[in-house]
Amino acid sequence: MNKKAMAAAVSMILAGGAHAAQQERPNVIVIIADDMGYSDISPFGGEIPTPNLQAMAEQGMRMSQYYTSPMSAPARSMLLTGNSNQQAGMGGMWWYDSTIGKEGYELRLTDRVTTMAERFKDAGYNTLMAGKWHLGFVPGATPKDRGFNHAFAFMGGGTSHFNDAIPLGTVEAFHTYYTRDGERVSLPDDFYSSEAYARQMNSWIKATPKEQPVFAWLAFTALMIPCRRRTSGLSASKASMSRVTPRSIASASPA
Repeated sequence: MNKKAMAAAVSMILAGGAHAAQQERPNVIVIIADDMGYSDISPFGGEIPTPNLQAMAEQGMRMSQYYTSPMSAPARSMLLTGNSNQQAGMGGMWWYDSTIGKEGYELRLTDRVTTMAERFKDAGYNTLMAGKWHLGFVPGATPKDRGFNHAFAFMGGGTSHFNDAIPLGTVEAFHTYYTRDGERVSLPDDFYSSEAYARQMNSWIKATPKEQPVFAWLAFTALMIPCRRRTSGLSASKASMSRVTPRSIASASPA
């Protein structure tokens, strides 16, 4: 989808009818689960119960045909911009000798694309972001630079999800940090990523004036390696996992 197509799509969302009074603009919340497989959740055949997501699917719309990337940052760049990941600048996740300096492999959001946040901000929305960014660290590619009024962002590619912020690997070591509205922040002792992202987003939404619509981008990371979570609530998941065989896991793998 190019910039004109995105503008048209957003205009359709925001446009009022032919009534004299302007219709209320809807709030838009995009929730992303980083690295979640298509069949990981119950609405699409997953063996682990996900009742809240099941309810959302039953009351909403389930999409069965779409185009995305099997890797996290390229997929998020496509969803946020409506363009191919190469057009957005995220042709991969790491720098290789064969891609350094090539268009489409800048590993940051480029000025060739416009984000949903930029479009919604221009339309008067309060644009909010919480969760994983990993779409650029340099000026011009940060959440604030790409249309978000407020952002609580994990800037790197992978971490432990707790306050120790152990990096996924040495290649990520320099980007394993969190920012709030562009400033680096330290994490409390009881920090856990999913809870912190949701809590921050909920706070910002509540603080938004009622007359102003919200565009919220909530990018969870708990499914991203290293897979670490709190021990509470594991018993139900373990019981469900006992029914999952290596063959079923292999068949669900994008590889």
